[in-house]
Amino acid sequence: MSTLQKVLNIIAAILMIICSVLPITLSEKGFYLVALILFVSLLVYGIRELIFYFTMARYMVGGRRILYLGVLIIDIALFSLSLSDVSPVYIMIYLIVIHAFSGVINILRALEQKKLGAGGYKWQLFTGIVNLLVAVACGAFIRSMLVCVYIYTAGLLYSAIVRIIRVFAKNPAMYITP
Repeated sequence: MSTLQKVLNIIAAILMIICSVLPITLSEKGFYLVALILFVSLLVYGIRELIFYFTMARYMVGGRRILYLGVLIIDIALFSLSLSDVSPVYIMIYLIVIHAFSGVINILRALEQKKLGAGGYKWQLFTGIVNLLVAVACGAFIRSMLVCVYIYTAGLLYSAIVRIIRVFAKNPAMYITP
């Protein structure tokens, strides 16, 4: 990770910490801020994927998948913003799907890392288990707006802490010699 990437990751983590504290201070109105943060994060991710497609991925094999993913993520972002006035259940369903999917992917990656003998699989496994537990908590408290705010902000705070840890963790350098 370059120095610029480390600085950008720390700045992003600080913004994530700020975004995790604000909804808690607003209590019941924090749900709308959670919906707005979810919308903005999905929109930024979708735009980033589209920029990546138009600058590099269109020349890659399978690059069209990046285009479809970017358009789909932007569509989901707009859809989630339109549903925020209806019911907190829809935001909780988003959280359940996102955390369950992420948890399963992290666990599968950890099992693959363990099978290949790579280190660091325990952290990946722990992250996957935490994501699955968050998905179960979202399912258990699906009708509560306040619990939705607490779960989302706790997940955001956890992601910020993991991002900061990864910035300062020592990663082995890989050299390719002819």
